[in-house]
Amino acid sequence: MDDQLARITRKLATLPGVPGRTVLSRQEKHQFRLRPPASLDDVENFEGHHEIRLPKGYRRFLTELGDGGAGPGFGLPSLSDAYAIVNYDNIAGQLAAPSPLRSGVRYRDDWWDNYTDSGPDPVPHQGTIAVAHHGCDSYTVLIVTGTARGRLAMLDFTGVPGPYVLEDDDFLSWYERWLDELAAGYRIGLAEGKIPGDQQRLVDILVTDANAARRARAARSMLAFDDLRPATVAALANVAVDPAPEVRAEAMRVAAARVLTALVPVTRDLFNDPNATVRLAAFDALSAFGQVDLPALARRLLDDSSAEARTRAIRWLSDADELSGQDLAPLCMDPDVRMRRTAVHHLFAARGARVPGLLANALTDAQPLVRLAAVQAIGRRAEAGLRGQLIDALATETDAMVRTNLQRVLADLATR
Repeated sequence: MDDQLARITRKLATLPGVPGRTVLSRQEKHQFRLRPPASLDDVENFEGHHEIRLPKGYRRFLTELGDGGAGPGFGLPSLSDAYAIVNYDNIAGQLAAPSPLRSGVRYRDDWWDNYTDSGPDPVPHQGTIAVAHHGCDSYTVLIVTGTARGRLAMLDFTGVPGPYVLEDDDFLSWYERWLDELAAGYRIGLAEGKIPGDQQRLVDILVTDANAARRARAARSMLAFDDLRPATVAALANVAVDPAPEVRAEAMRVAAARVLTALVPVTRDLFNDPNATVRLAAFDALSAFGQVDLPALARRLLDDSSAEARTRAIRWLSDADELSGQDLAPLCMDPDVRMRRTAVHHLFAARGARVPGLLANALTDAQPLVRLAAVQAIGRRAEAGLRGQLIDALATETDAMVRTNLQRVLADLATR
């Protein structure tokens, strides 16, 4: 551990001068400097008060290198802040209680639902302290109690996404990896959740690991590299036959982010994937590649079985100024009220002779949300030809919000 602390000190001192290092504003705030170390008395008082013993590597970092400062995200908080961030609800004994987080467990997005203040389960973030803030409610936490003591985890205080226990062995390994990957030119915004290692290690995991979640994370970790090697691109192409849709989707997201046009044939195949998430990721990649038939591909998504895919197609066509009333007509009669509302809302930007008729029909929809969308679209389009239908709708409308908008739009049309 002495050697590791010495390496960290040297690497931190030389990092600002590394050629080609990417500098972000949130890094510049701490200027790659640590605050003065905490006294051993202060650390022991903290431990005694909370009835815990901090993991050895973190403890020595605090007392020998610095109590906060340079670090991933917005930097390392001081020990007192590291506790206060996590124990925002001021629950006595929260830090000493065993952390429920365990390495190797795949936590779903609904994992937080198992925890309530009055229920029998532990507080989900008990037994942890924050060591990095990545913006909004996203933190890296150090686990100080429980079976994963000494490990770190990505934790979002909204509960979504579910937590992920990092693969670094301990705090010092995590911190040194941050220094190494930053010096190597990796995108450090991804370093905290990235699987440790270079491209070859990530390829090995992507190709051979039995755990689908880990394969997916290996693919996502490739976004830390600006330039992907041919072997890495080839491995991503082979993901088309991976049995796990989450892995196929992650490969498509990497292809889109790095504009891997060599993957166009694979991406077109995955546009027909049975999984909607994969189809959408493939469409995004084809969009990033600038494929000339994107409007036709988007119109295929208008008939997709996934509501998310249909909504994405509507928005893409609208943003591309390609949306027509003909495109939206079937969706304006969709059984799902949310889809009808989305379709009617986007009529404001649609072209074609069918648009006024679709808006007039939507004024008589059984759902107020759809009628409201129709009124607002008519107002945005200044469809004076529908003034009579608006007057008829106002005479029978019972929803207060729709009535208010009808009155506003009629008044606006009267001044034109």
